[in-house]
Amino acid sequence: MALGAVNGVIIVKGRIEPFLVTLATMNIFRGIALMATGGRPVPIVSEAFISFFGNGFLFGVIPIPVLITAFFFAISLLLYKKTKYGFFTRAIGGNIEAARVAGINIQLVKFFTYVINGVFAFFAGLILAALMSSGLPNIATDLPLDAISAVILGGTAIAGGFGNVLGTLGGALIMSTLNSGMSLLGAQYPVQIFVKGVVIIFAVLLDNVVRPRN
Repeated sequence: MALGAVNGVIIVKGRIEPFLVTLATMNIFRGIALMATGGRPVPIVSEAFISFFGNGFLFGVIPIPVLITAFFFAISLLLYKKTKYGFFTRAIGGNIEAARVAGINIQLVKFFTYVINGVFAFFAGLILAALMSSGLPNIATDLPLDAISAVILGGTAIAGGFGNVLGTLGGALIMSTLNSGMSLLGAQYPVQIFVKGVVIIFAVLLDNVVRPRN
């Protein structure tokens, strides 16, 4: 929450492009992690933590990480569809000047959006650390690319104004399937990065073609 709040304050008060801020703070936070650990993995000795967040199952069938993901997906859908916060977020994305004239507190909505994002990232980090059984300061450097790809594939407009929580879930499943498929086919790391880049460009081009017709 604190790191999400840092992003929110810089973006809202500094009036800097969000993509640039989050890109910069991502490297800052990663640099702090590397300095704190000396670039070495930090083993997790708690078997309970590893079992619950990484390898645990409910009733021996449903993986705990899946349940955690489903819980936050439900929270996201509820916030987006059923609350004033979700309405305000869509309004700001659609037309920020109209939202301002309508009396929406744009700075507050943006700030809390990044705080919420920080919470989600925190739990994602817990799951990843549990799966790896250690804290790896330089892990998941490619996940931002996967996240962007998933959101675009899910139908969220790059220019803002339209988003789809269900679509984003679908986009995430597509990227997960793509990653798994390339790994099973023995695709090397450079090939995987290349394919993901092509997918992003294709998705953006498709968005530009389809969106005006709506």
